[in-house]
Amino acid sequence: MGRIKIPQKNIRWLGIVMESLYLALPLLSILNFLSIAIVLYTSVKTDLLRYLPWMTLGWWFFSIFVLTVVTTLLTWIFLVPSLWALRGQQMFGKETREEDKR
Repeated sequence: MGRIKIPQKNIRWLGIVMESLYLALPLLSILNFLSIAIVLYTSVKTDLLRYLPWMTLGWWFFSIFVLTVVTTLLTWIFLVPSLWALRGQQMFGKETREEDKR
């Protein structure tokens, strides 16, 4: 029984569009996150101002920025080394990366 060959078509412009969209996704994700944060702020503004009367849109974004920085630092300090150790163990049977030995 032979392989079934399905013909493929090279559509250059489609590859260009998909690659461009893929590269633009991080920027689009940032814009999407900001728009969701604004909608969330306006949705909870009345209840939020009852408990935190100083919370303006600027402070809201500042608190999100601080939360993002803290989360990124915790990810860099704990998660990244743990993932590299796991991947090194699974792929090579070693606990550390090769760069750590130098």
